[in-house]
Amino acid sequence: MVLVLPASGPLSGPTRTARGELDTGALLRAILADPAIQRANEDFLNKLVREAPVPATCRSACAMMGEEALVDFSLSQWHVGSADATTCLILAVVCPVTRKAWAAHYNSSLVRRDASIAALLPTAMRQPHAYLVGSFAEASGESAATLAGALALLHDSPLAFRLRLACVDAANTDPATGGPRAINLVLRCAPPTASADAAGGSGAGRHEGATEAVEEAAGQAAAAWEALAALPGVGEPSPTGFEDRGPEMSWRLVRGSVEVRDGAGSGSGSGSGDDSDADEADGENEGEENTERGHSRDRGAGSSTAPRRGSLCPIVETATGRLRIPGHRVRRLAGQHLLYYSRLLSLPDRLFLQYGSTSPDHEPPHFVDDFRKAYAWMLQLARAGVGQLEDAVFEWAPPAALEAEAGDAAGEGERMGAGGGSGHGVETLQGGAELEAQEEGQEVGQGSKVAAEQGLSGWRRVRGGEGTRIRIEGVAAGVVA
Repeated sequence: MVLVLPASGPLSGPTRTARGELDTGALLRAILADPAIQRANEDFLNKLVREAPVPATCRSACAMMGEEALVDFSLSQWHVGSADATTCLILAVVCPVTRKAWAAHYNSSLVRRDASIAALLPTAMRQPHAYLVGSFAEASGESAATLAGALALLHDSPLAFRLRLACVDAANTDPATGGPRAINLVLRCAPPTASADAAGGSGAGRHEGATEAVEEAAGQAAAAWEALAALPGVGEPSPTGFEDRGPEMSWRLVRGSVEVRDGAGSGSGSGSGDDSDADEADGENEGEENTERGHSRDRGAGSSTAPRRGSLCPIVETATGRLRIPGHRVRRLAGQHLLYYSRLLSLPDRLFLQYGSTSPDHEPPHFVDDFRKAYAWMLQLARAGVGQLEDAVFEWAPPAALEAEAGDAAGEGERMGAGGGSGHGVETLQGGAELEAQEEGQEVGQGSKVAAEQGLSGWRRVRGGEGTRIRIEGVAAGVVA
């Protein structure tokens, strides 16, 4: 099959090289020249100054590097996407037939051996509409390699992907700074209303049993585009990111460095030299080895499940709507690796970025703090002798409970003289997520502001993590040397 563009239609002719490889450069040029893609990119980037991040009071799934999130929005509203992609690439897919949405975060190593896109088809995605954000034009070649790999996977897939957004490469590069313009992607996906179903949402099912060749006939191809447009609460992209990127961030950011993978040692060795210090410390490549997962997307992962090579790490139990961070055995880091991370944490921010990122001049403000915390946690884990991390499972708490908790925090702050000042970014114009929260009767007020400031989350732990917290209690927080 081929990629399908909103204005130009199916991309039928990118030539292949003498070695039979897809000419992804020609593919990218055709995509960025499509007038509808250009308009979609412009509309998307204009939201950077108009919208605020998705509030912590909205159910969301943010897939970090090496992760994937597959959600079912047929009954529950979701915001799904990813954050902080500079040279990396965020790929999101939504299907108006199955009412599922998916997001993943790739670097060049992950995309080279990816099997997750193929696994979506056709059970989860029968009529996939795709969105691409990240991979700005830069000199190292990492962006270009990541983008080329993803385009090849989509273009050669057994189903035709309809591309709705491609804010990548030159289209995502600020001519003034040379840096990326957008690094986040969020898709809002709400259950369709009865009127939307009557207007065309349920009508999309008419194509469910059709062959792809018939579906791409002129009239039905147009209907395929309209099937998503007929669901007004589905697939609207935003570049503003999430107030809450989810639980267990430190673990998720360094998972590739601490996980025992199939064929990568028993966990009782001393680090066997499989990974270089530079690779382990590369922040943008931190998920490079976070690719071997064999977990069912619907049931989540068992902590002893053997990982499968070539897959991303699923963080959502699609059937239950819970978040699940899959457990694993912990790799015992060699002494030189412990020393390396200790020394890395002692560096000033500027040097930390040089060692820890593929785009050190263009990372978001929280990047350094995130990875300092993650590396410190990793060292605490090693010094506490933790050999196993169990699954950590979280369920969505009613937003009203989060607002009450945040409101209590606000009142306590005022009583202690902290004042009632506004939080970072909350005075910007309302985005779709905030408006939608108000429509559902969830007031976006002081509670939401404090939720953002205090790092509160609507995700509540069901199980997992207790033993690890007890084990590292004896390791002084912040002591890394």
